[in-house]
Amino acid sequence: MTQDPLLGRIDELASEIETHKEELQIALKLANLTFHDYVMIKRGSLDMPKDLNMWAFEEINVSAQKLKTSLDLLNKLRKELFVF
Repeated sequence: MTQDPLLGRIDELASEIETHKEELQIALKLANLTFHDYVMIKRGSLDMPKDLNMWAFEEINVSAQKLKTSLDLLNKLRKELFVF
């Protein structure tokens, strides 16, 4: 039995989300930063730690953007499919 292409796309996006989440977790761990702290720094509610270099912070930004893009695509697909 072949899988429906739309369900296959959902599976593909779910896999991408998991991959990007793992990449973000690794980048955060290498920078010794929590996701909450990262969000607070991006919002301007927390100062960037002095021992955090810009290269590491940019890696976190890239990983976070990839995750956001995949989540946005899944949300777009949800809106397209489940608005009745």
